[in-house]
Amino acid sequence: MKALLFPLFFIAGTYIYGQSSVFSFAGGGDAPIARSYTTSAETQVQQSGQSYTTTAQSVKAVSLGQGGNVSLAYDWFSKKDIGFGVKLNAFFGAPFVVHGDQTTSAGDHIQYTVAQRGISGQFIPHFSARHDFKKVCPVLEIGMMIGVNGIKEDYEGYYNGSNQVKSTIWERGGATFGFYSSLGVWIKVSRVVRFSLAAHCIVSSYSPTHWERTSFLANGRDQLSQLAVSDVKGDYVTDINSSTPQYSGAPRKSLKYSAPFSGVGFNIGFAFVFENRKNRITNEKDKRVVHPF
Repeated sequence: MKALLFPLFFIAGTYIYGQSSVFSFAGGGDAPIARSYTTSAETQVQQSGQSYTTTAQSVKAVSLGQGGNVSLAYDWFSKKDIGFGVKLNAFFGAPFVVHGDQTTSAGDHIQYTVAQRGISGQFIPHFSARHDFKKVCPVLEIGMMIGVNGIKEDYEGYYNGSNQVKSTIWERGGATFGFYSSLGVWIKVSRVVRFSLAAHCIVSSYSPTHWERTSFLANGRDQLSQLAVSDVKGDYVTDINSSTPQYSGAPRKSLKYSAPFSGVGFNIGFAFVFENRKNRITNEKDKRVVHPF
């Protein structure tokens, strides 16, 4: 409860003493930037004693920053139209798919696809600047992004053309830090309501700390409970000693990696501008003053 009091007092205080307070919501889409190349070179669950030879792979330039988002924001502006704001943004990534084709030493043939998508909850504190014209108001925002991310990986494989395996893995853990900027315009609808249109950019990357397999189906039957612990859970570490064996009864250790989570996009929405009543009355009086010179 105490954790909620500070933001409530902050919003109330800025409304009382500031020039104006703005509540807004928006949604839109993001296109990826800062892509990296990725391939898929291993099956999700390998049979004991079998070695695999990759016969075909596809490489793809990907970024987990592609998808859609919705956001809620609060901004406070001083009399000089300089302000500070906080934004809560929910990002839902679009999947990208990598294909693979492998054979085993026993002659078994495996074809599979791996689809990954990123999901993120983002907290964005930022500085704001605006300039009011009669009908429109340009708005600039610059700040940082703090995110709690996850990566969902869906695997589907066909063994010898008939036996089907489906699996879902979630990669989680760790926080993301990045850079945020936005340039937009508010279009006046009424004294309070503004229609908003903005272009934004978020630059960041994500490195998960652990993964967990949440489903495993073999020919439509749930086989998750039959898997070893090392096939169900794993940790990402900074170094691995190849001379130290990994046990099937413990989470598997894999080397850490970093995935790009950057994107640029466009959002549309509405902003609700509430001016301090004292300032609004003063402004109205100034408009009625007739200056002799």
